[in-house]
Amino acid sequence: MIGIASAQTNNNVVWFSSVGNLDLQVQKLTIQTDNGTLGYPHVIIAASIYNPSQYGGLFITDANYEVFVNSTSVAFTSPLHSEEVAIQDRQILANAPARASLNITFVFALVAAAVPALRDFLSVHNSTSDLVTYVGVTIYLKSSYGRFSLPYCYLQPGNILTSCPPTATPMPNHFGG
Repeated sequence: MIGIASAQTNNNVVWFSSVGNLDLQVQKLTIQTDNGTLGYPHVIIAASIYNPSQYGGLFITDANYEVFVNSTSVAFTSPLHSEEVAIQDRQILANAPARASLNITFVFALVAAAVPALRDFLSVHNSTSDLVTYVGVTIYLKSSYGRFSLPYCYLQPGNILTSCPPTATPMPNHFGG
């Protein structure tokens, strides 16, 4: 009995240590306010999760993606009274491979109510150096204790880890669990 408890405790220590070392990497954010090739306004978040540990048992159920837009000179506010322009959950259902990356790039629609204001805002601020965007990604993992969330938020440009602004839209239902 002690041997089983010891093995379980060791597995938990390895699991939590490995989760603590996961590294979300946002390579690129693209905001498309016209219908483009997809037929609707959308964002593309090119991202991956790097697992530097030897442990390959980190099962990712889903990820929630959020995009916020602002400027250093003029505040952006959509009709939703927020800087948030996109939010979506994506089912992943994959292990983060040991000492490797898992691609979690995702394309999803902009919040429709924010598109006109966003289009006008970007037409002024996209060509200046004062545009800032926040990319929030919360990774959800399955653990022996239940669902575990790991939130990240990066300020762009520069990929600086920070806190995201408050959300305006209700969080969609999550997959997995």
